[in-house]
Amino acid sequence: MDLHRLCEPRDETFAARASSALFLVGAVLLAVHVLVEPVPMPDFAHPLSWAMFVVLLTCSALPSVVPPAAMTRAGVWLVLPVAAVATIGVLADVFPDQLDVAHLLLGLPVLFAASQMHAAAAGSVTTLAIGSDVSALLAAQPVAEALVDGLFVAAVLVLTTVLLVLVMERIDRLVAELRRQAAVDGLTGLVTRPVLDEALTSALSAAVAHEGSALVLVDVDSFKSVNDSHGHPVGDDALLHIAGILGGHVRAADAVVSRLGGDELAVLLPGCSAEVAAARAHELVDAVAAAPLRLADGTLLALSISVGVAHAPSHATELRALYAAADAALYAAERGGRGRARVAAGRAAGSDGGGGQEGADAVAVLRPLADPGQPQQRHLQPVGHAHRAPVERVAAGGHLHVVEPGQPDVLAEHPVGEDRDVPGLVVVPRAEDVRRTAEQHLQP
Repeated sequence: MDLHRLCEPRDETFAARASSALFLVGAVLLAVHVLVEPVPMPDFAHPLSWAMFVVLLTCSALPSVVPPAAMTRAGVWLVLPVAAVATIGVLADVFPDQLDVAHLLLGLPVLFAASQMHAAAAGSVTTLAIGSDVSALLAAQPVAEALVDGLFVAAVLVLTTVLLVLVMERIDRLVAELRRQAAVDGLTGLVTRPVLDEALTSALSAAVAHEGSALVLVDVDSFKSVNDSHGHPVGDDALLHIAGILGGHVRAADAVVSRLGGDELAVLLPGCSAEVAAARAHELVDAVAAAPLRLADGTLLALSISVGVAHAPSHATELRALYAAADAALYAAERGGRGRARVAAGRAAGSDGGGGQEGADAVAVLRPLADPGQPQQRHLQPVGHAHRAPVERVAAGGHLHVVEPGQPDVLAEHPVGEDRDVPGLVVVPRAEDVRRTAEQHLQP
């Protein structure tokens, strides 16, 4: 193990809190001992003890003043327990009649090292503590008595270190597994939304300086029909099949393929121009169409995807706006007949001064939901993203037209307002508000 690894804590933030607490406890115990003075102390012991009190308080406050990362780079996390053990050993040699206090204080740096440092560092601190304690005992007691007392102290310190290190290593493994599960979708093996967002944020920070980056949103066409007709296991197979196709048609070195949830997938193409991203999107559509899923009975199930592409900085320069632009392109692909790719219509207003025309309208399509309790009343569920829309599709001052498939008339209209937080976006009514208004129009 290299020196940097030896000096590195398991968790910098928690190590800072633990060291502050342990040094504060040590300072309080020392102050109580000096004030109560159960055993008469020589005159020079009082100023020395109060000086140690100040040092302990300073060490306790250190993590509040110095950033934990800086303490890691300086190797302070290992220096602190080693210095504490050495100091306690010196005090034990100076005050041989205070060995009981030294035994207790030695447990504090050992406790810190075992709970916050890795096994090698914890073992080093424990070994040093045992050596310091035995040395003080040999100076104050006969050899046989010193060795017996040292054996008891050593057994307690070693067991404390071993048990704490084993517990902390198990916790580290569990945390690592939880992070892995949170980062990887259990069905498809693709990364999850948080991992994609992190990669996308990193790509956006460099998008202007290079070719840019593209976000490709993918929706499996008629996925509900696949589940209804063939069962959910086949639907799972279809998602896994399409995930494999997407992964096989992008650069494995830097592209990120993610499952956002349900049948929604996404692909991040860093270092990719808008033209290349558009061509890649069409390739993905064609690749899925050309590779039907073979079912258990040998029949082939044709699959298709709709794809929306947005490019940074061509269409947006920040995370939410890029998602919105890609979502609008995906919406256009689905309305255009599915099984096709669409590219975002252009940079959103507020980014380059352009925008949609004042008074433009959008359509929120709804589908009926069965309600066994009230068969005479229809309940509607909005289809698609009805909460936000790009300014190219809806402009402030326009209206959201609510329709139901098969109904020629507009069921309801909602005015559209501006989004103050995201330039180039406007706010349309929440899905719940759209549904409630439509139901009011449909009630007999």
